[in-house]
Amino acid sequence: VLAHEVAHVAHNDGTSAIKKSRWTKLGVDTAVEVGDHYSPGQAKALTGAFSSAVGDITKKVLNNSYGRKAEQRADASALKYMNRAGYDPNALVALMKTQQQRGIGKGGYLSMSASPKKRIAWLENDIRKNNMQGTVASQRTTRFNREIAKLR
Repeated sequence: VLAHEVAHVAHNDGTSAIKKSRWTKLGVDTAVEVGDHYSPGQAKALTGAFSSAVGDITKKVLNNSYGRKAEQRADASALKYMNRAGYDPNALVALMKTQQQRGIGKGGYLSMSASPKKRIAWLENDIRKNNMQGTVASQRTTRFNREIAKLR
């Protein structure tokens, strides 16, 4: 999970989300301004027809602002970070399988993350494609022993 979140930072996904939310705010502000040009009855009718849909979409965009492509890119980078650091990239697959079993993160049309099932598929494909064996714990042990030796 930490590697995934670090990947979002490395990819500037947070900055992109802020820019996206500013464009969303501009759209909402524009809609309000256009609404001011209608009679109260017309504006009320338009607002009633679209307010719940616009509110749901806006909430999804602002609360889940990275998007599926950014999530997939963060997953791919997380696998590489984990593998390079000596951690088993299959641990991320195991996490997704646990989420799937518990019904967490089901995905869906307005969800910014794909379902665990889809994420598992692309994670396993990435692991195979990049020949990540998950047998790199010795790298961590070597690195740990090297750092401990410096302290003595």
